[in-house]
Amino acid sequence: MVKKRTPPTASRQPSQEDIERFAAGADGGTPKPPQEAPKEKTMRFNANVPQSLYLAVKVKAAEENVKMNSLVIKWMKEWVNDEEQ
Repeated sequence: MVKKRTPPTASRQPSQEDIERFAAGADGGTPKPPQEAPKEKTMRFNANVPQSLYLAVKVKAAEENVKMNSLVIKWMKEWVNDEEQ
């Protein structure tokens, strides 16, 4: 027999058991990811890169478990910040 959970009210805060059960999806719902701050709108960026350079970056990124997109954004930010100083 499954014990029914009573919803929390203003006079009752959820217990650690309630939180864990909700996180596990045991209350019939699926757990929601934590709220993140709204992200800035993005733009698509295409570049013609020599194949050998592209493959070398791709291999190194995979070895270091880093996304190529993250690398390009990091490099662009560093370049812009260097130009501003």
